Amino acid sequence: MIFLDTETCGLVGPVVIIQYARDNGPPIIYDVWESAASTTVALIETIAKHEEGICGFNLSFDWFHLQRAHNILSLLGDAIPTIDAWRSVERQAVFGPCVKPVSAIDVMLHARKGPCQALMPRDDVRIRKVTDWLVEPLREELLERIQFDGIYFARRSNGYDWEIARKEECPAFPDLVLKFGAVGGLKPLSRYLLGAEVVDYPLPREWFPKENDWDIFGDSWVSLLKRHIDYWHSDQRARKYAADDVILTRSLWEHFGKPPSDTDSVLACQIGSSRWRGYSLDLGKLNEAKASLQASKSLAVRAPLEVLAKLRELATPTQRLAIQDTTATTLEEIGKWPGEIGSFARAVTTARSAEKELDICEKLLSVGRAHFDFKVIGTLSGRMSGGSQRDQRSAGGGSINPQGIPKGILREAFIFTNKGEFLEGGDFSGFEVAIAAAVYNNKALSEDLKSGLKIHALYGSSIFNEPYEAIVADKNKYDRAKSAVFATIYGAQDQKISDVLGLDIGAVSEGTRRFFERYPGVGEARQRISDKFCSMRQPAGIGTAVEWHEPADYIDSLFGFRRYFTLENKLCWALFELANEPPKRFREHDKYANVQRTVGRRQKPSGAIQSALYAAAFGIQAANMRQAANHEIQSSGATITKALQRAIWDLQPSGVHKWVVSPLNIHDEIMCPTTVGLRPLVNDFITEFSDSVPLLAIDWKRLQNWSEK
Repeated sequence: MIFLDTETCGLVGPVVIIQYARDNGPPIIYDVWESAASTTVALIETIAKHEEGICGFNLSFDWFHLQRAHNILSLLGDAIPTIDAWRSVERQAVFGPCVKPVSAIDVMLHARKGPCQALMPRDDVRIRKVTDWLVEPLREELLERIQFDGIYFARRSNGYDWEIARKEECPAFPDLVLKFGAVGGLKPLSRYLLGAEVVDYPLPREWFPKENDWDIFGDSWVSLLKRHIDYWHSDQRARKYAADDVILTRSLWEHFGKPPSDTDSVLACQIGSSRWRGYSLDLGKLNEAKASLQASKSLAVRAPLEVLAKLRELATPTQRLAIQDTTATTLEEIGKWPGEIGSFARAVTTARSAEKELDICEKLLSVGRAHFDFKVIGTLSGRMSGGSQRDQRSAGGGSINPQGIPKGILREAFIFTNKGEFLEGGDFSGFEVAIAAAVYNNKALSEDLKSGLKIHALYGSSIFNEPYEAIVADKNKYDRAKSAVFATIYGAQDQKISDVLGLDIGAVSEGTRRFFERYPGVGEARQRISDKFCSMRQPAGIGTAVEWHEPADYIDSLFGFRRYFTLENKLCWALFELANEPPKRFREHDKYANVQRTVGRRQKPSGAIQSALYAAAFGIQAANMRQAANHEIQSSGATITKALQRAIWDLQPSGVHKWVVSPLNIHDEIMCPTTVGLRPLVNDFITEFSDSVPLLAIDWKRLQNWSEK
């Protein structure tokens, strides 16, 4: 196996050195800008053709640079490359051949399949409305009781801390907020898992170009490249740092038990190669989209303060009480109101959406092609996400996220194909529903869905206690049911469902009972999740003593991808324990004051603290239960979608070869410019996975552009 890494001038500037080692051999540091272009091309081809494959850390980044260097340097012959020569051929070089390794294992992605996924980005933890009498003592108690490794807060200047967040509208009851800032890079992870002595990144921050990930042809690196070349070539500390990258990658691979090549790692290399090559655009259509979006953008003001002022101007006194912000959720609700205020809210939503799409449009026009970056495991469910590999070492802007491009005029410009190729693609039909039927293993649900009945109307029939046909015929009720069915399946409380459906809680409770009675497998799944992750229970009812039951550490998807809750469980237990037996010093103020944390209820300060802690702990628990239920569906979907992407990518020969396929994974869609028909492969794939998901289906066809999907 070849263990490899690269050092580059920024994130989209050129590769400067390639460091690698064969098996247990010593690291070799190869200077790209000190060597003949043809020699570098030969090295990259040797790496790609290595029979035992490659091992790296964040391969989508490194393989992008190796693919890029190969295609550019192939056009420069035997000369030692210069900046001018590189720049003169780079746009032509995107049409070069594909460079694909025989196999690959990405140690970073492997780590995200285990407990180290806790290092991925996560939401803040917030203890709301802590009485000012005790906010500082509570903060001190939390810091003492709950200990974390520094790696979880390495990005935060003040490290691990519970911050006091005061609110202007409620100064007597500030929040305590825990903000994570984990690092999961090669060096920090090696320090954390291996106890390795590692040096921090040696380059000064000002040496990094101000660049945009979406513009792979930007020139901000040009004035900085020579510094990087000289540094990596001559500085012995830098050379050691580069060699350590290879050694640590190999050590982590051994630490994880020498895992073999897997789908995620193979796709990381595909994403790197496809990102360099890019996808073709119809620039005429793109300019038409730009004009249309500019018109839509001008329909209404968009700035939050201006929008809020206009909404309050148009609102009645009663309506004005309900308008607290201008978020998308708020505008969606106001958009349902009659009269000018509803029209204005809808116009603002349209204008804001157009503004975002226009930004994407202008970026695409500036480059002329779509060079998308992806994170193969971009969420805790294992789903792929559009986004940047940007980290704390670099400056500049982010990438274009194709998963954020909505259906509409902009998609008409995406033709994807180069000369000699055609476009095929499709999305999975009723994807979540098909997976849910498999996960819940409920015969009645499967039979109803197989007969063509829609789960939204089936749910609506139970909730509204009306015939299925009546729900289908009533768009309002059908849409309301559609918005609530998966919230119900994923364990949302009756109050939440009541808000979504506009029904009283009693009707929701009775409707949910009818739905679970008809499809007991769904109710049983909810109960199974509750039994696993409901750590705090009140057997005697709300307001009575809370009992602790040890929760599960993780949940498996249908295909075995695990979502870990170790960090959440640790926090939940600490908050419960502190609420259940608060320190005696918390009662020091009880003889002086009663506080009103919630309207109509006065408490002693220590009692208010207990209420705040229990509320935070129950909030974490509720989120765990929703995420666990969601994981069984979403993560299973991620596995299926990536498996199809991998099956298509397997048609591309390894080594150096003309492009055959370049698949793109966007939520439940696969789009692919190709030189071969993919329908037989897709049919075989569906047949194979139907053993696990019997209702699995995909609407696959040949297309002219993305909008036809």
